[in-house]
Amino acid sequence: MPAIISTSPRPAPQPRAFSSVRADGGFKSYSLSLFGSHSLSGDLLKGLSLFAAGSYTRLRGGLRRSLIVSVAGSPNQWFGVIGLAYTFQSAPVG
Repeated sequence: MPAIISTSPRPAPQPRAFSSVRADGGFKSYSLSLFGSHSLSGDLLKGLSLFAAGSYTRLRGGLRRSLIVSVAGSPNQWFGVIGLAYTFQSAPVG
């Protein structure tokens, strides 16, 4: 029966576009995150509320200087979300 899959003992060549980077020791990034909620019904424990969350992350050192970040990304990463939430009041336990 003929072989369907063949392998080579040589390692595959690394692409030059995204070569490896020698990262420094220490923290890879630092972040700041915030979350807030506002009750539209007057009570945070039941009813409708509006919420928002956001986060900022900054890459440091070797990760910030890597080729993949400079070509296809940014050392500054932002995230944000807003939404509506509804909380049901549960029956007391016990």
